[in-house]
Amino acid sequence: MDTTMVEDKELICQYASQRSEAAFAELVRRHLKMVYAAALRQVNGDFHLAEDVAQSVFTDLARKAGRLQSHTSIAGWLYASTRFTAANAVRAEARRRVREQTVAAMNEIHSNTGADWNELRPIIDEALGKLEDTDREAIVLRYFESMEFSLVGTALGVSASGARMRVERALEKLRGILQRSGLSTTNAALAEALTESSAVAVPIHLAAGITSAALTQGAATAAGSATSILKLIIMKKITLVTIAVLAVSMVTVVIVKTAQQSPPRTAAGSLADWLKEEPGVKKVGAKIHVTLASEETVMTGGWSLKDGNRVFVFITPIWIDAKGGRVQSPQGAQPQVLIDVKFVEGPEQDFVKLGLKHLFVAQNESTMTTKYSSAQFRSLMDSLKTDTDTDMLSAPRLVTLTGRQSTVAATAEQMIAGKTQTIGPRVDLFSSVASDGISVDLDAKVLLTEAAGH
Repeated sequence: MDTTMVEDKELICQYASQRSEAAFAELVRRHLKMVYAAALRQVNGDFHLAEDVAQSVFTDLARKAGRLQSHTSIAGWLYASTRFTAANAVRAEARRRVREQTVAAMNEIHSNTGADWNELRPIIDEALGKLEDTDREAIVLRYFESMEFSLVGTALGVSASGARMRVERALEKLRGILQRSGLSTTNAALAEALTESSAVAVPIHLAAGITSAALTQGAATAAGSATSILKLIIMKKITLVTIAVLAVSMVTVVIVKTAQQSPPRTAAGSLADWLKEEPGVKKVGAKIHVTLASEETVMTGGWSLKDGNRVFVFITPIWIDAKGGRVQSPQGAQPQVLIDVKFVEGPEQDFVKLGLKHLFVAQNESTMTTKYSSAQFRSLMDSLKTDTDTDMLSAPRLVTLTGRQSTVAATAEQMIAGKTQTIGPRVDLFSSVASDGISVDLDAKVLLTEAAGH
């Protein structure tokens, strides 16, 4: 099969439904250079660590392919995943080396641009993280993936001229962010620096190794997050073959489900019944009823599953149109809403520093919630990624119709104390249009199970 002219969306669907190795290999071929270059920037030029990050990102892509089938282009998703994975990798490497200083090995890039690359390199990805998703996607496709405007337009669902305008607007916004950080440049100089930042040679062995290991893990949909696998890579420097063997020994079931009929509006049963104690496991949960503007976030949790750590969950509803684009208000007789869920675990003192101690709970059921605007949430996530030792346990997404009961989960079946237990996070959801006609009325039951002593 000639996959060179097939869009990302079709390749993702082929892999998700048929486990097509050719389709996945083509996705790696297309996007590896961008992922590797982004990782290299963010790990301060550590080539080996950049390879580990790239491996982890594409392994995550294989595991989550089923949830990405609505994406016309996956470049933006890969970039965001690279940024988050690299941030965790750098923190883990720093903890491992303790007082050793990471030596930057990236080749010096000489250019006649108005922006000094040595000044730009440490802050470019942080600045990109502050852009809206659509603007960041345009930048990634044009400069990191080196696409012509016609191909950028195809990926974004606009014309070539529309793609050019979108890229120029995104570039101007990025320049403004950099200027506020004290780095002055022109759009032309910034465009050249962005292009040069991805001009790296990918190690010859990397694509084949990534494809093989990621497909092995994706086929088994291995238990545990990509972050957990990454920790093993960093701490033990295990080989790709070892990763593949490790992956085969694990089994994870990822569920993203929407009921076909609208059930009675409930939070999917009694939380108290679900939280009953059972030997060998720890269970926590929360029931939420909240009204949120599109892209507002509700936070709950504060559970302690192991000494010194806390777990929180964030839920963000986003109105989208039939093409998956974000809209300000619901559209259609039965609007679509994208639900973004993030489970985060980290040391108690890190959450205390961020002013979240009031959300800590001593019991296994949480009744506290906090709302964040989109800007406040981005700021909080940036702080969690850069200033703390927190880890992302799971970050599933779900697109559903309002008025439908839906479930999003990343769980594994384990035999514990003589009984099969479902380990991992799950959220049961029911969303509808609020009385103001523009907000999302959200009922959710959050469930998380871990093996005792995990």
